[in-house]
Formats: sequence, structure tokens, C-alpha cells
Amino acid sequence: MWPKVLNCAGALINRELNEAKLRTIRHLQETLLNVRQIPQMKILAICDNGIDLFPSLNDIYSVYQNAIVDVMAVGNRLDCLESLVDPTSFEPKSPPYLRVGIADRCVQEAHDQVQEALTMAFQPLTEYLSEFQARFAGLLCPSTKEGLDEFLSEPRTFDDYIAKIDEFQRYKEMIRAMVQKEYFPMAIVNQSDAIGCLRKIVERYIDRVASHIAIEHRREIQRICREFEEIKEKALEIPTSTEQLMANGEYMTRVKSEIIDALRDKIQTTMRVNAYLVELMELPVDQIELQVDSVNWYFRIQSVFEINSTNFEQYKFSFEEKLQEVTKQLNEKMEEMIPHIAIINDMTETEKFRDYIVVLHGYIDQIFVFEDYVKWINKEEVLFKFPKSQYMVLEAIKSFVVPFYKLIRLCMRWLRYYNVWMDGPFEYLEPHFVESKTDEFLKEFQKTQKYYRNRIKADMLENTLCKFKGQTEDPDPEKHPCPLKLCARMSQSIKDFHLGVYVVKIMCNSALKDRHWDEMSEIAGFDLTPDAGTTLRKIINYKLEKDLDKFEIISIGANKELALQQSLQAMIAEWENIVFKLSAFKDTGINILTGLDEIQAVLDDHIMKTLAMRGSAFVKPCEKEVKEWYQTLTRVNRTVEQWGKVQGSWLYLLPIFSSKDIVAQMPNEGRMFQQVDKTYRMYMRTVETNRSVIGVAAAKGVQEAMEQSNELLEEITNGVNEYLEKKRLYFPRFFFLSN
Repeated sequence: MWPKVLNCAGALINRELNEAKLRTIRHLQETLLNVRQIPQMKILAICDNGIDLFPSLNDIYSVYQNAIVDVMAVGNRLDCLESLVDPTSFEPKSPPYLRVGIADRCVQEAHDQVQEALTMAFQPLTEYLSEFQARFAGLLCPSTKEGLDEFLSEPRTFDDYIAKIDEFQRYKEMIRAMVQKEYFPMAIVNQSDAIGCLRKIVERYIDRVASHIAIEHRREIQRICREFEEIKEKALEIPTSTEQLMANGEYMTRVKSEIIDALRDKIQTTMRVNAYLVELMELPVDQIELQVDSVNWYFRIQSVFEINSTNFEQYKFSFEEKLQEVTKQLNEKMEEMIPHIAIINDMTETEKFRDYIVVLHGYIDQIFVFEDYVKWINKEEVLFKFPKSQYMVLEAIKSFVVPFYKLIRLCMRWLRYYNVWMDGPFEYLEPHFVESKTDEFLKEFQKTQKYYRNRIKADMLENTLCKFKGQTEDPDPEKHPCPLKLCARMSQSIKDFHLGVYVVKIMCNSALKDRHWDEMSEIAGFDLTPDAGTTLRKIINYKLEKDLDKFEIISIGANKELALQQSLQAMIAEWENIVFKLSAFKDTGINILTGLDEIQAVLDDHIMKTLAMRGSAFVKPCEKEVKEWYQTLTRVNRTVEQWGKVQGSWLYLLPIFSSKDIVAQMPNEGRMFQQVDKTYRMYMRTVETNRSVIGVAAAKGVQEAMEQSNELLEEITNGVNEYLEKKRLYFPRFFFLSN
């Protein structure tokens, strides 16, 4: 009976304990939801790698959930009733505890209900934390530091830097507006640590930007001061030329109208930045002094401008006086030169050309000096905005001296060529050059003569300052003006030299051989063959004018003989590059000749040319070579023709005699085809090692071998045709097939 009573009592104790546990949990839930009864905790707002609470909400939730676990564990180790009544009367239990327990479902429901109550109770604190984190997310985000690093990596304007600081200042204002503690029914949040941490972050960012602004601010002030120093240096610079003076004047005008205003704006900007920086940081004393110096420069520069204006007028007056002095000296020197150049009218003696050129060269050098003076004067006049002066006297001197200087040089050049041709080595004279150069000189003298005739007539009408003495219409050439007299003499000298040109054209011919000189010597009656002492003057002195036509015929003949020989050599040289072309025949691996039509076309053309040479009246010197070449070409022609026939027949018969049955039925033809095949293959191997057409086809024995092969191929073809006729008698259908 006692066991039943004790079991009943144990069950009753279990029920009462569980009901007490559930009541406790319900009381906890009700307390959490009652703002008047909920325990108020002290919590810290922290800022370690982001804004959070200490302890965190999860830690707080865990404390309450652990309390439920502790409540549910109450009574789990009560001694069993049997041990309390009479331990000796009952068997010992294992474990020796009263069985107290609650369903897992009830435990889970208790956890869920408390968690729900916690969520509702701590919702204001959760919202506070989320709003706190959102407000300062931009400040604490890693990308903010990266963005600032990138922003500071490049130079920026002051406005850009200030905008960036203002961005962080807004965070600073939000931090300043925060209270030390926030009160909630369930907690008191102390924000002191978070506020201090956020303030340090903002100030660190602001200090970084402010430091960059301070550096750029110092650099900008230094640049402004340097610009003022450069302006002062240029304003007080002593000019060494009018160009430098005017450039300095234009620069100072631009400084006063543009640059100084721009510098004033820059100074105002730096002062605004300076005031801004003073609020953010303590600036070095030297930087503040530099700022003051930049402002003082703006006021000091005005006195520099006044000094510059005074100096400019003084130097301008000095340079204008120098311009007038140089202009006066130039005019005086040109007037002094005019009487001296009148000596040109007496420069008519060809023997004194070298002396004349020295005098004229001195005049030319003086003209160059005058032109340099004129260029300098005109440049100064442009700088002073004066009208450009015209120096007609200089132009008159130039037009008088320079063309005559060129005429004297032309005369000297002609005489130098004339003397070289007349008295130089006869064998070095080149007919085409002598003729073209002589015509060139004649045209140049005629052109110069025409120029001076018109020029002198115009000078007589206009009464120019510098003109030549003499009359252009005077019948006596010696009374003509000097330039016309020289042109007439030189032109006549060139015309007299035409006989020399004719002699050079005939006798200075590289085509002339010893036999040609023998023929001309026979006509002249004495030996004309040139030697080391022969000159054109000696040849002309022989008085051979009456025989020159005969000599010309011999010279022309020599040219044609040479042309014929050169044509022959050109044909021979062309064959050095003409080669046999080979290509593989189907899949047999055997090479055959191709492009024979091209070779045949060249052969036909060269044979016709060689026949024309053989019939020429000028072939005698190379008659033997032409004849041998003709024989070579005809042999090559016959060889190529026979070779082509052999190749065509061989290709036609090769498939037939590749069959052993057919060879057995036509043994005689088979032996002949083997002989042809051996010959053909042998010469094809020769071509593979030596492609030259003239080297292979003209070789001894090739033509004969090809002719013999063609005779054998003709017999083979006849034998094959007879064989086919016999087969047609046995197989009538073969009558419908061609051979």
C-alpha cells in the first residue's frame, strides 16, 4: 500500500512544482511588458568598429532566457519520498531523486513567450540603436576613409577642400547635439564613450583635410609672391634693344590691365582660406607672415609701376635717337659708294676678269652690309610704329652691281669651260655634255644681253641714279655699254666654238676603234689617232673642215656597229635568265616540261633579230659572233621543238606500255619505248640539275637524241595503231572508239 501512497504523493509534488514554475514565468513575462515594473538596466553605447551597446541586446536576451532554464531546473534533485519515510523498508532507487519534470513543449512555449515579451519591451532600445547607427553610417563606413585618401591624392581647389570639411562638420554638429545619457523604461544608455569616439574620428578626418589645405595655401601664397617678384624684376629690367623695350612695355600693360587683377583675386581667396584655417588649426607664424607679405606686395607694386613708366619713356627716347643716327650714317655711306661703282663702265677686258671679280665682290659685301642696316632700321620702325623707310638708292646700287657681278661670273665660267675643252685631254671630252653646255651658255648670254638692252633703254628714259655709259644704237660695238659689249663678245666666242662642238661630236666617240681612226687618217693624209698630247685646239688647227662630213659618216657607222654589238650582247645576256619550267605529272612523281610556248616565242623573236643583224651593213666587225649565235639559236629551236614532240608522244604512250600484258603482245614496240623512256628521263634529270635553256638545249647530242626518239616514237605509234586495228576485228565495238 505504501508504494501507491508515495507514488501519488510524488505526482502531486511534481504537479505543484510545475505549476509554480509556469506561474513564475508568466510573472516574468508580465513584468517585462509592464513599463512600471520592468527592471531598468545601465547600458553603455560604444563605438568599436561600429556603433553598438554594451552589454548587447543579444546578451540581455540571453540573461532572461537563462533565467527560464534555471526556473525549469528547480526540484530536479529532490530526495525521493521513500528515503524520507523509512529508507530501510524500500529498495534504493537509481537515481535516488524524486521524479520532477515538465514537457519539452511547455518549456519551448515558455522561451518563445519570454522572447516575444523581450522583443516588445526592448523595441524602443532597438529602434534607438538602429537610428544611431544609420546617422553615423557614412562616417564609420570603410569607404569613407578610402574616398578621403583618393580625394587627397590629387591637388584640389580650395572650394573643394572646404566642401569636404563641411561634410565632416555636419557630423560634428550632430555629435555636439547628442546628450550624455538616453533614458528608456528598460535601460539608461550612457553615450559618453560613443560620443568621444565619434568626435575623435571626425576631428581626425577634418585635421587631414585641413593639413592639405594649409600646404596648398602656403604654396599658393609662395606662387603669388614669386609672381610679384617676377613682375618687379621685369619692370626694373634694363632693355638692351628696342624689341626688348617694346616687349617689356606690352608685358607691363598686360600686367596692369589683367595680371594684377588676377593676383588681387588670388590674394583675396588665400585670405578667405587663411581665416577658415585659423578656425580649424593653429597656423605656423611664418605662414601668417607670408600671407601678410602677399598683401603688402599688392600695395608695394604700385611704386614699381611708376618707376617702370619713367624708365620706359627714357629708354624709348634713347633708342629713337639711335635709329635716327644709324639712318643718317646709312644714307651717307650709300652716297659715298655711288662714285666708286662707276668704275664698272670700264670693266671690258677679258684678261682682267679675276681683278674685276675681286672689286665686285667687295661691292657685293658692302651691299649686304647695307641690307642688314635696312633690315634693322625697318624692324625698329615697325616696333616704334613709324612708317617703313624705302631706300631707293640702295635698290639702284643693287640693280647696277649685282646683275653685272653675275655677268662677269658667267663670262669666267664660259672661259673656264672653253679653255678646258680646247686645251685639256682630248679623250676626256664628252660630246653630249660639250654640246648641251655650249647651248646653255649661248642662251644665257642672249638672255642677259636682252635684259641689259631693255634695262639701259629704260635707264635713259627715267634718268636713274646708276646707269651704264654708251649708246645701244651706235654702229660701233666698242661704243656700246659695257654689259652689251661683254655679251656680244662672249656670244661670238660661243658661235666660233661651234666648229669645236662638231669636231668633238664626231671624234670624241667611244665607238671609234683603231680601224676607224685608220680610215679617217687615210682621208686626212696623216695620222689622226689621238695620243696623250692631243687636244681639241690641235685638231681644229689641222684645218679639216672639208673632210668633216666624211669623218661624220665613219663616226655614225661606228655608232651603229657598236649598237649592233650591244644588241647582240643583250640577247645573249637575256638567255642567262631563261630557264625550263618543271611540274609533276599527275601522281607519277615524274617531272615534265611546261611553258615551252613562252620559250618558243622568245626564240622566234631572237632568230628574226639575228637574221636582221646578219643582213646589216654594219655586221662586219662581229660577223663571226652573229653567225655563231644564229646557229646556237636555231639548234635550241630545233631541240625544243623535238623535245616537245617527244614529251607529248611519251605522255600518250606511257599508260599503254605500263601494262605488262600489252608489252607482252607488242614486244618490239615495248623495247623501243623503253629506249625512248630511258632517253627522256635521262635528259629530264639533266634539266632538274641545270634549268638553263641555252645550256641544255644547245648542248651537243641533245637535238640528235630527241630526233632519234621521235623516229622511234613514230614506229611505236604505228605499231600500236596496227595492234588496235587487229583488236577491232575481234571486238567490233572498238570501231566506235578512237585510238
